Amino acid sequence: MLTHPYPQRKLPLLAPSGTSLRTLRRKREFASPTNPWLVPLFDVIKFGVTVALVPQFFGAFDVPVPPLGAVTIVGDDSEQARGPAAFDTSSLNALLTQAHAIALIVCRAIPELYTDAAISAVLGGFVVLTETRLKREHDWFSVVERHRSHTAIPAALCKAEGRA
Repeated sequence: MLTHPYPQRKLPLLAPSGTSLRTLRRKREFASPTNPWLVPLFDVIKFGVTVALVPQFFGAFDVPVPPLGAVTIVGDDSEQARGPAAFDTSSLNALLTQAHAIALIVCRAIPELYTDAAISAVLGGFVVLTETRLKREHDWFSVVERHRSHTAIPAALCKAEGRA
C-alpha cells in the first residue's frame, strides 16, 4: 500500500455541504440513467449526510468527520483494479476503523447496497463501500477482515459480470 509524506487532503465529495437543492436535483438527474445506484446517495445529501469518493492513487486523506452520517466510496473499479496497494495505508486503515459497516462490492453495482448505505448514514452510521473487480477480491477482503470485530461486513460478491 502507498504511504505519502505530503499533507493529507480532503476527499472529493459527491456534493459539498450547502449545495443547493436545485444543483442536487441536476446531479441526481444526470446520475439516474448512467449510474442509478448513486441516486439514493444524492437523495440523502440534502439531509446533511456526507458522501465522499476515494479514487485510486489519491494519496493521504482526511477521514470525513460529518455532523450526521457518511458514505465513503473507495473506487478501485476503474479500468484496472489495483487493490489496496493503490490507496494510502494509514488513511485507508483510519477510514475502515471509523466505519460502522463496510461493503465489499465485487460485481456490477447493486442498487440495494447503496440504498442501505444511504439509510444507515441518515441514521448516523458511517459506511464504506469498496468497489473493486474480481481479481482483487481477496486482497480487499483481507484488509477489510481486520476491521471485522467492530463492523458489519456485508459482501456483495457475484460472478464476473458487468464491472467486475
